[in-house]
Amino acid sequence: MMVIKIKNKQSLISRKLENKISKIKNSGFGFTLIELLVVISIIGILAALGIASYSRAEKNTRDAQRKSDLNQYRLALESYAAANNSNYPGSSSIPVQQGYGTEFCDFVVGTSTFKDVYLSGQCLKDPLLGVAGAGYTYHISSVGTKYYLWANLEKDGGVFLVCSNGISIVISNTRDGLLNGDLVQAANCKWTYP
Repeated sequence: MMVIKIKNKQSLISRKLENKISKIKNSGFGFTLIELLVVISIIGILAALGIASYSRAEKNTRDAQRKSDLNQYRLALESYAAANNSNYPGSSSIPVQQGYGTEFCDFVVGTSTFKDVYLSGQCLKDPLLGVAGAGYTYHISSVGTKYYLWANLEKDGGVFLVCSNGISIVISNTRDGLLNGDLVQAANCKWTYP
């Protein structure tokens, strides 16, 4: 008797389920292929816009970091000059931290280095160091009393230039940071190169 009741219950549940499925199929409830494609394409467009905005925000962040780093270097250089009769460290053209030649940060100051004394032991680096055109470059006048630092910016393809006379300027629409060479950079700082 018990077996018959369970079988009857199962068949009753099975019939109810089939009825519900049949009603859903016949009611026209669901999405057509066109509707699904439209939704998927809208999601794709929104994702593409989001990725583009994110990429732009990353570039702006890296450019802000470059400007901040060069201003930190300016403060360190001014501290150095104040302690050394208004003379700045180094030779005529040194990449600040490109990994070749004499590094500006390792310039010897007494028994220590420039970065240890004036930059809390840390050489500030371009966020994209290792990529062509990335890095900070330091130029000093032949008498050692004037300098400028520059870095390529990503957003507009320009250059951020920091000068010993206090000028900070963004030179727009350049590539490789040189415009027509070092003379143009020095002219923006209001001194003759070298």
